[in-house]
Amino acid sequence: MIYGSLLRLFFNNFIKILPTIYLEEMFYQIGRMLGVRSFTCERDLGLFEGSINDNAVHRYYLRHGSWAPSLQYLISTLFANGPGTFIDVGANIGLTTIPVAQNNDKLSFYAFEPESNNYSYLRKNIIANGLESKIKTFNLALFSEDCNLDMELSTDNMGDHRIRRQSVANSQGNYYNEQSRPTVKIQARKLDSILNVHDLIKPIIMKVDTQGAEVRVFSGAKSFLEAVDYLIVEYWPYGLRRMGDTTESLFAIISQFHWGAVYDDAVLSMPKLAPIKQFLAHINAYLDKTGVGHLDILLARHPMPH
Repeated sequence: MIYGSLLRLFFNNFIKILPTIYLEEMFYQIGRMLGVRSFTCERDLGLFEGSINDNAVHRYYLRHGSWAPSLQYLISTLFANGPGTFIDVGANIGLTTIPVAQNNDKLSFYAFEPESNNYSYLRKNIIANGLESKIKTFNLALFSEDCNLDMELSTDNMGDHRIRRQSVANSQGNYYNEQSRPTVKIQARKLDSILNVHDLIKPIIMKVDTQGAEVRVFSGAKSFLEAVDYLIVEYWPYGLRRMGDTTESLFAIISQFHWGAVYDDAVLSMPKLAPIKQFLAHINAYLDKTGVGHLDILLARHPMPH
């Protein structure tokens, strides 16, 4: 009994002097040893469950208590607390859609996530945060055609699962050792065959983060894209190449918008929009020289929200 009390006393005091980063690593290591597959944490944005193997999205939320604050500020500002529609393509576990839905009762939400585990967490997180009636979800990839696809799975970054186009991927680089990743079959649909954009409340804001498949998403959403007011998209030349696409093909599609800007996720302010031709002419100057960098882009049909 005495030894047990001393041991507990020592352990409690030992824990108090450990830096948080070490406690976090101990938590992950012990959890994995015990066969824990997922865990739930409640931080600033609400209650979220995610994979214990996710060293990117969910781990960031556990450590920092937030996720993409500039993106959430941007979306909220564009909607300006009014009615509208938010389309989240590549919703992951909901860390973008759910906080926006919590703060605006007038919006309609559609969230697309193709990977089955992420989708399961997305559904659980929507329910846990009391938003089941507000967010319509789809366990689908959006693509240029209705088909089945191979998705390569990252083992430690659940935001980096990607569609694999085997015919071109081998010749376009293996920077992240993608060829060793396991794959699963997923279902893909054209957005134009799922939603009628004319039935949606405007303004329409669409966020697309599909790890290089953006051109394929837009090719299956030609009618839909014409009615989108604001498009938030990841520009990742390496990912585009591995899908067999080019920066020029992406630029040709997004040039239908009138304004563009790169936004910094560390800055809580509206980015300065530039005319689209000027913006596209200079966009690559923002990228680093490694060839694998990416940018977050805002495209608009209006110079300012209204």
